[in-house]
Amino acid sequence: MPKCDAASLLQEITNYSASVSTSVSAYRRLMDCYYSEGVKSLLQKGCPEEDAKDICSDFFLRLWKKYTQEGGWKVRDFDGLFFTSLKRDWFRLARKQNSETDFPPSYDENEEMEDNSEMESMVRKLNRALTNLKKESLICYKILTLFYMEGRKMAEIAIAMDYESADGAKTQKNRCIKRLRGVFVSIRE
Repeated sequence: MPKCDAASLLQEITNYSASVSTSVSAYRRLMDCYYSEGVKSLLQKGCPEEDAKDICSDFFLRLWKKYTQEGGWKVRDFDGLFFTSLKRDWFRLARKQNSETDFPPSYDENEEMEDNSEMESMVRKLNRALTNLKKESLICYKILTLFYMEGRKMAEIAIAMDYESADGAKTQKNRCIKRLRGVFVSIRE
């Protein structure tokens, strides 16, 4: 993990209007501290080097805009935000490029689909599970749709769904995933 106090650097960046030079300096120190670790992390996941550099650069551009123009994110764990954002951006880019990416086991690589009929069967079953989930719990359906289909961040979901914090929305999302699994398992072909 990078060795710098991300929280204090983010605070310095947030004070952009008070001192531009301090904000720029803090931004550079934060980028120096995290950029190479982010690129290394993406390379380990199979991301091409140029894409890894672009993804990290894009993250820091979003960070600069968010903190200097919009007041920043309420972040307790910058490392978690940083590495999770990079991984998510890499998977989105890989899907967009329609590449043959080696996704980690958490993306259901464990069971290879032998033919299209098996894939179609799974898609039908998932669609049925989502329909059943929507009937059971509209809240869960909305949260999962916002997060997985629209790519919203937990902070945005917390605001949209009227939760007190991103942590509360994340807890509810995890409950909804468990609920969806239960619905999915109960469906028979």
